[in-house]
Amino acid sequence: MELHERGRWKCPSSFISLGVTWNFLPTSHTVNADWYSHVRGSTNDVAMKASFFDEENHFSNTLHIYIVGSINVSSDNVDGNKGYATYPQAYNGDPTLDGVVLANSAIPGGSDPNYNQGKALIHEMGHWFGLYHTFEGGCTEPNDQIPDTPQERYPGFCSEKDSCPDNAGSDPIHNFMDYGYDSCINEFTQGQINQMNDLRRLYRHGTPVQ
Repeated sequence: MELHERGRWKCPSSFISLGVTWNFLPTSHTVNADWYSHVRGSTNDVAMKASFFDEENHFSNTLHIYIVGSINVSSDNVDGNKGYATYPQAYNGDPTLDGVVLANSAIPGGSDPNYNQGKALIHEMGHWFGLYHTFEGGCTEPNDQIPDTPQERYPGFCSEKDSCPDNAGSDPIHNFMDYGYDSCINEFTQGQINQMNDLRRLYRHGTPVQ
C-alpha cells in the first residue's frame, strides 16, 4: 500500500481516498511534567487540551495531535496503550476534548520497535473518523458495524487465526483497526473507507463550535 509522507508522519492512501486535503499546521511544544506522564480522562488530560482550545478557530475537521511521554489507564501508572482518540459523534458534546493523544514511543523513530513506524497514529485517526476496533463485540453482531471486516473474538497481534470459526473469514490481523504491531498492519477495507467517509460528511465537515 502506498504511503504519502509529509515530514515524519505518514498518511495511508486510504485516507487520501476520503477526498480530503490535509493541511499541516505549525506545531507547538509545551514543557509540563503533569501532561507528559499522561492519565487518560484525568483533570490534567482535560487541562492540557483546554489550554490549546481556541473557540473562534476550532473546527470539527481539524485534527489535533498531542504527543506525551506515556499514556496510563489510571493514576496507578499502568501503561495502557500507545494512543487514544475521540469519536466524531462526541465532538459537539465537548469540542475541547477532540483529537488524538499519542505516546512518543509510538511516533516514527520512537523507542518502541513494535510501534515506531507511525501506524499508531493511523489507527487512532481511524477512531477519529469513527471506526471501531475489528474485535469490537467479539463474534457477536453487530461487531464493528463494517460488513467486510471478518469477525474477531480478540485482538490479533499479527497471529494468523480464525477466532470466530462459525463466521466467514479469518481474523483481519493486517487491518489498521486491529491491535497489531506496525510490521503487519497495513490496510483498511472498502467498507471502512465508506464508513469513514459517511461519518466525516456527517460530523467532520468543518462546522465551527456552536
